[in-house]
Amino acid sequence: MASLAFIQAFLESFKGFLNQATLISVLIASVLILFCAILLLLALLLRNRVASYIATTAFLGAFLSMPFVLKVLLTQAIYPIETRILHANPLSYSNAFSLQVGVKNNSKFTLNKCVLRLEVLKNPHNFVEEHAFKWFVKKSYEKTFKERILPEESKVFSFFIDNYPYLKTAPYQVSLFCL
Repeated sequence: MASLAFIQAFLESFKGFLNQATLISVLIASVLILFCAILLLLALLLRNRVASYIATTAFLGAFLSMPFVLKVLLTQAIYPIETRILHANPLSYSNAFSLQVGVKNNSKFTLNKCVLRLEVLKNPHNFVEEHAFKWFVKKSYEKTFKERILPEESKVFSFFIDNYPYLKTAPYQVSLFCL
């Protein structure tokens, strides 16, 4: 029964990945997975113990670094964008949050979708919590903008959150990702 829940959770996660994936990102991920599979096959088939250890280490390194390599390739090489936070703060006299971000497409491809995310962080009490709470957020608000942004074109996206229940001094972080 637990394995069925795990498979269902994996399929939901994979469905979310495919909703935000582009042809280029799937192609790069496929090449990286193929490279890892070749390294794993080498590690399993080599008879020499030292060569097998080297291939196993290379497989583990490539497999564990794959998400980071994919992110760097997509955000810095294929789809580089320039973002500016124009306005981001909770409103003083109401329970709302106003966010405005400018984006410029510096790539050679047309961007079709941008995801603007506001993450409310927990209040840190020490150095470790300060860095850990950037990964484990209290609440995440997300808005998807399906607008075409041509190369060298700029757009401004606004996001308004009603019923923002957090204190005006609560820490937050803003991120924007475009495909």
